[in-house]
Amino acid sequence: MLSRIAAVLAVVALFIPVASAQVPIPLLEVEWGGNEWYSGEPGTMEVSSAGGDVYDFTGGYEGPDWSGTWEGSFDVDPIINFGMAVTNNTAMTQTFIATLTIPTSGAIAPPSTVFCGTSVTITGLGPATVATPAGDFLYRALVSGAPMGPPCDLLPPPFSLTTATGLPEVAGPFNVGPAPGPGLADPDTIGIRHAFTLTAGGTATVNSTFIIVPEPGTLTVVVMGVAALVRRRR
Repeated sequence: MLSRIAAVLAVVALFIPVASAQVPIPLLEVEWGGNEWYSGEPGTMEVSSAGGDVYDFTGGYEGPDWSGTWEGSFDVDPIINFGMAVTNNTAMTQTFIATLTIPTSGAIAPPSTVFCGTSVTITGLGPATVATPAGDFLYRALVSGAPMGPPCDLLPPPFSLTTATGLPEVAGPFNVGPAPGPGLADPDTIGIRHAFTLTAGGTATVNSTFIIVPEPGTLTVVVMGVAALVRRRR
């Protein structure tokens, strides 16, 4: 087996369902060693209603070069939590890129407010290192399928995390926000992209979050409006 990816994805994303709308399907893309895989294959991403505006998804893949499982849920807030664990069972350092994208519904006018964050853990059968590839970022927040850019590009080179014994070493959390962000169209997508190198025998775990909400001024106006209504009713 070239490598094993045991991924557990916990996702909460903007989704306002209507009777005629199709259930949105998350898209997971995994790249390693020149190979590429999408969760669009039948049976790899199953979505079911959990009641109200909430949907659950589960899935998995078993192949000759890698295998993995994932699970998560959708709700009405524009939030993604993406957690994944990767074990490199090859005899050489590998580069892994995993991108999780979710469709959204409901526009947010710019400027929005964003929160971004990630943490990294490395374990192994012995010494192991996880690091950011040259010219990349370990964490990138995505809007409309493209990187949002600063301030949500986190952990550029020369970031690395090493365990000398194989016992867990942890870096983070590395958090940003509240910070100005872009708008969302209707419909649109949001996502998280992880990219890292991993030495032979190592297991890297990355847990990340991306949140995009209306700018604070908009929220303040809404709160003041509600307060005014309360006063009038009195």
